[in-house]
Amino acid sequence: MPRSQSPFAGMATQIEITKYSGEIGHQVTEEGTATVSPKQYVNAIAEHSQRATGNSIYPGQTFVDLASMLQRGTRTSPNEISGNTSVATLYTMDASDGRKRRSYYDPQECVKALRTGKGPSRSYILFLRGMPTSDWLAHIGALCHTDPEFFNSHLRFRWRRNYFSYPAAPAISEPIIRIRFTTIGSREIKSHESDQKSVDQLRVECAKAMRTYESKLEATSDSDAGDSIVRSFTALDEKHFILEQELSICLNYVEGNWIALVLTDAGRDLSEGLLGPWLTPEDRDQTALSPWTIFYPTIQHRPRIALRTDPTSLLDERDLGKNFAQSARLQALDYGNLLNAETMRLDPFYAISDLFYFYAHSETQFLNLMEVKIASDTDFNTSSRRNPTLSNLRCFQDIIDAHLFRLRSTTDMIKERGGAKWPRVSEQHPEQQRKADASANALQEIFKHLTRRAESLLDRCTRGMDLTMNDTMLAESKQAIAQAQRITRLTLVAFFYIPLSFTTSFFGMNFAELEVGLSIWIWHSENMEENKNEKTQPWKAFKPIYQMPNRIPKAITYNYAKGQTMAHDNPGTAGEFNLSIEYDTGDAKEKYVKVLYSIYPLLTMP
Repeated sequence: MPRSQSPFAGMATQIEITKYSGEIGHQVTEEGTATVSPKQYVNAIAEHSQRATGNSIYPGQTFVDLASMLQRGTRTSPNEISGNTSVATLYTMDASDGRKRRSYYDPQECVKALRTGKGPSRSYILFLRGMPTSDWLAHIGALCHTDPEFFNSHLRFRWRRNYFSYPAAPAISEPIIRIRFTTIGSREIKSHESDQKSVDQLRVECAKAMRTYESKLEATSDSDAGDSIVRSFTALDEKHFILEQELSICLNYVEGNWIALVLTDAGRDLSEGLLGPWLTPEDRDQTALSPWTIFYPTIQHRPRIALRTDPTSLLDERDLGKNFAQSARLQALDYGNLLNAETMRLDPFYAISDLFYFYAHSETQFLNLMEVKIASDTDFNTSSRRNPTLSNLRCFQDIIDAHLFRLRSTTDMIKERGGAKWPRVSEQHPEQQRKADASANALQEIFKHLTRRAESLLDRCTRGMDLTMNDTMLAESKQAIAQAQRITRLTLVAFFYIPLSFTTSFFGMNFAELEVGLSIWIWHSENMEENKNEKTQPWKAFKPIYQMPNRIPKAITYNYAKGQTMAHDNPGTAGEFNLSIEYDTGDAKEKYVKVLYSIYPLLTMP
């Protein structure tokens, strides 16, 4: 769309140069505070997406898919999209009424409620659960003047082309907070006989199924609004797996009040919508009495939590009949019960601190699971395995390394308490300030501990891989030594039996010169080397093997030089046997004969 034809041409600059004074609820713009319509908001994004590399220093190709989604609009009514489950949940923190929760199906009703709630005594947290619709993004984005980058980066799984622009530098994406929480799952083992080959094959199949899921997710329409989104899936072994989902947070202002906008991947039950590798064919069988796969709850260890049961927290929107319930799905429906409502109203980072606590407990369970898995692959029994492998430790190392990076980023984020643009409770409210500071400090210590523990597990993986490789090389060395010993024995046997076999074969031939009637033939072989210093008399290099009573040593005939024949030591008598074996050394200057084996037949006299 040409810039001159854009209905939002005059407002695009206003969104980009919007500034905040740093005071709670006070918004200042260089072009006033004119209201932006959803259509203008969408057209501004569409116009920016058409800026190419050749005509703008700020190209917008990364917004093409978001603009296409927003321009396509919602094809169905809100109730048809979400069924009995709402898409949005709004929490209002009021100075007089405390904390209130209300769910919405229609974005226009939510916008109306936000516009009527004027006054500096209110603050908001708005949760959009699961796959968001274009109507919700357009209305909320226009109302809050939300940076389109917030929506675009959260929906990056819809990008048809990756420009490698994400993640951005922390200083650039400061207003946006991202949290990735982990859900642990387990399934019944179909066979008790498990080996590494089957685990490797399972990982390959899960990776293939995940790519198929991502391809379908890229083409998802608004009819799938509210469905849960899974960012990553990893099979640790045949029993346990983990899936990761994301939560994005940004801070905006509406009618003089701050609003924390939260997009969470945890929507409807994972058995609904697009299916992925986390469910097996047995799980999809509606007639099954119990699910083949279960998701572990995220256990939160909070002080005196067992004594703080709140009857009002039993929500109507809980799908108690679902087989694949997730703790993450209840974040938006049962939020902030343990937080102080007044402190939430004054300090936005304190207001979202429960999300960080949930993330911390989720990460703790993940690290506990990884510690067990790593121990099973690095204990003393590993060296006794027949075929030790590094595939498990490599898989664990990659997963922990990614989690460690996010833990470090989250620790820095908590230290900054969201960033310079996030307001904090003033000294005029000392009690609320103390609670907000204590919560931030506690979170910082928790994530420092988690970071150190992840580093320890990563180091343990590295040491385990080194030990496994050393054990493997040692086992191969032992095997090579044993093989060399067997070859030595075989060589020794061959040294004696190959000449013997040749001799027996030779004497088994039917020679006319061999007279019959001889009682016993005894022969021996000896490896004889020619004495090169006595080429003229090579027989001097030999000596009789046996000088035995009643044995007559026989003469040996040597073919030497150019076919000449020489006799030595008692030319043969009746019944003698003369044998010569020739071996040509291939000397180019002088061709001579080297006797390799000299065979002395000894005749036992009758």
